[in-house]
Order: sequence, then C-alpha cells, then structure tokens
Amino acid sequence: MDSLQAETATLRARLRQLRDSLQFRDDVATGQYDRDLRVLQDQLNRLTYEARTLRDGGQTVRVLPADSLFEPGTA
Repeated sequence: MDSLQAETATLRARLRQLRDSLQFRDDVATGQYDRDLRVLQDQLNRLTYEARTLRDGGQTVRVLPADSLFEPGTA
C-alpha cells in the first residue's frame, strides 16, 4: 500500500510539473509572460530609482531660509 501511495505522490508531482510547463508555454504564446516580465522590470526600476534618490538625500521639495522657519506665527 505504501508503494502505491509513493507512486501516486510521484505521479502527482510530475503532473504539477507538466501543468506548470504547459501554462508557461501558453503564457509565452499569448504574450502574458512578456507583460508580467515588463511589470516586474518596471517595479525593479522604480525601486532602484527610489533607493538611489534616498541614498542621495531624498527629494528637495522647497528650500527655505532657516530664519523663515523660526519666525513667530509660522508653526
């Protein structure tokens, strides 16, 4: 009985591999693979840009003279 269960598990694993392979081929044929790859590349580019921006000190929105920050009534 154990050998049948082991064989069933092996066959199910192989079936999952074949289904994944067929899905991959379908994704390539329909262009889904390219779209998914482009989305991932865009995300990577965005994260790279954000990391570089933060490493360089972030983005400057507005530069104010230090005295104007401490004027009465500006808080």
